[in-house]
Amino acid sequence: MEKTLRICRERDVLADYLAKEEVAAIMFTFVDKEKQLARYIKEEREDAHSKGMEIPAEKAMELLNIPGDEQQKYMDRL
Repeated sequence: MEKTLRICRERDVLADYLAKEEVAAIMFTFVDKEKQLARYIKEEREDAHSKGMEIPAEKAMELLNIPGDEQQKYMDRL
């Protein structure tokens, strides 16, 4: 973001707007929020994955309503 603002200033692109510090502050706020959201999503996915790995296969089949007599067939494939 800083590099983009610097290039815009050097090339006199949107100079009137970029001269105002509040515009730059707003732009940085949007970037920070995007980074925070991306980090949050990544952490939630990792957490969900690790919790999913902790579920025993038997429990997963129970949750999926797989009949007991069919469970061994699926266990053999794991």
